[in-house]
Amino acid sequence: MALTLPEVITWLRLEQDDLPPDEISLLQGYLSAAKEQLKNATENVSEENALARLYMLAWIHDWYFRVSEMADTRKSLISQLQNSYPDGDGDTDGEENGEEG
Repeated sequence: MALTLPEVITWLRLEQDDLPPDEISLLQGYLSAAKEQLKNATENVSEENALARLYMLAWIHDWYFRVSEMADTRKSLISQLQNSYPDGDGDTDGEENGEEG
């Protein structure tokens, strides 16, 4: 089963009913980014793998609680982006360039 927002909220020990909509959106963005980061870092490890789930939860925890300590994280992310999108535009399906995917 794919990692879900309620699982993330429970992992972070937050109360979903107390979270404002912008915090929920932020956490959803972190969840999407963690899934993409896992895909870029491993290529073939399913997010259903127990270790992969822990990895994503740890990333989300760090993004949520350690915003000021993110320099190494940003370096890692930019390295992955550079390696994942060698042409530099981040467009993997060609649709933004007027091409049909």
